[in-house]
Amino acid sequence: MVGTKDIVEQNAWWRIERWEEFDKHLLTLRDNPFRIERNKITKESQVNLIYGPRQVGKTTFIKLMIKRLINDKVDTEKIGYFSCDALITNKRDELREVINFFLARNIEYLFIDEISNVNGWGFEVKYFIDSGKFDNMKVFITGSPFGMQEYLPGRKLSHFYLMPISFREFLINLKLNLNEKVIPAFNLKRIEIDEIKKLIEVLNSTIYDLGNLKDLRSKIRKIENHFIIIEKLFLVYLIIGGFPSVINSHIKYRTEGNKVYLFDEIQTVKERLIDSLRKAGKKEGICFQLIGSIKKRLSSRYSFTQLKETEIDLSKETIINYLNHLKDIFLLKIIYAYNFGKNEIGWKKDKKIYLLDPFLYHEELILDQDKILTNEEFLGKLVESISAINFSYLKEDFLNPLETFLFFWYNSKEIDFIIKDRSLIAIETKFRRKIDKVNKIDQVKKYVVLTKNLFEYKEDVIFVPASIFLMLLKNKSCYL
Repeated sequence: MVGTKDIVEQNAWWRIERWEEFDKHLLTLRDNPFRIERNKITKESQVNLIYGPRQVGKTTFIKLMIKRLINDKVDTEKIGYFSCDALITNKRDELREVINFFLARNIEYLFIDEISNVNGWGFEVKYFIDSGKFDNMKVFITGSPFGMQEYLPGRKLSHFYLMPISFREFLINLKLNLNEKVIPAFNLKRIEIDEIKKLIEVLNSTIYDLGNLKDLRSKIRKIENHFIIIEKLFLVYLIIGGFPSVINSHIKYRTEGNKVYLFDEIQTVKERLIDSLRKAGKKEGICFQLIGSIKKRLSSRYSFTQLKETEIDLSKETIINYLNHLKDIFLLKIIYAYNFGKNEIGWKKDKKIYLLDPFLYHEELILDQDKILTNEEFLGKLVESISAINFSYLKEDFLNPLETFLFFWYNSKEIDFIIKDRSLIAIETKFRRKIDKVNKIDQVKKYVVLTKNLFEYKEDVIFVPASIFLMLLKNKSCYL
């Protein structure tokens, strides 16, 4: 069992005033050349669940929350923090002992980090809510959402998502990080720096009303003059993606030439992403086999059983089980086909699966960017994947896949994405020089084609560079 010493050690503000000067997460944040500012939680409930993959910055986020509370004169003795990484057994009774320790100290703000490490953690949260022991405090819990519906159906909790930053968020944060390391790492010229500042001013007041093609056209016109710098930064995003640690390790590599640090950080992110699977008894080899199979089939549609490789003999049930876990820890996104004949999701039809972040597709080539940026076919597929993930950030309910709004469609033809909003909108990615005809179906009246550099407006179709369209999309309000 975890002892008092282990808990006290994690709560340095109980012992010293300048605790943040010794906190490894806040020290790393201070030393990072690219610091990401997240929105604050504005509507707190009694219990607040913060979901997201490992290495995305959840711990740093709550350490900043603790720092703000202390700056707001909250008694340091009333703020408790515990990382479940420190648990010995990962059993429910050990977690209960830790929480009871904080309750005995009359904590008012309790932060429990990476609770997904605990088997059956939801039952413990349910117990403390039902018993009224959380009534006099605010609780913030980070982890993955799997099991939440089973454990706490219908309960009034607040759910928030902390994900790798989208392209829009990358641009907005860039304005805050135009420093002596970021500028040379991204090969920015003086005139481009000034333009980025102007672009972000326009972007902050420019958000696309999804589904309204007339609104999209007016928004494009506000920022199309900045297309050259947008395109340049989009190619940077295609390389580094949205994980804070990968962005910063890449910047350090570009400015200091330390490729070992970059590869170590990439490996750390990959290892931590599947760490919870290991703790759930999943086999690492199967995880990496499935990830490798998904990478090979980027932008293709297929059945789950087609992910089976010869090295490890997997049943359909095993494949689905592992994919569900990989989805639940936010490592991938599964897009289902829509069956317009039955007006329902085609659960048994082919699927399309996308990994969470672009660097996961090409980490072995990250030092040789030319091989990525000159491969037009691969870039097109990568843009489709980034689009899928960015679209899911709009309003996806990760706790209830049945409530999804994002599909694709196929028969003899295929449409990359069907977004179900106030009306249906079809989106195709054609990130290449030559664009053939647009696939259309009777059920959908509005189409957007994401191009490499083509702008064209028709009555029911808009051709717009993928970089501009993605930068206009803002995450749904319940995201941090």
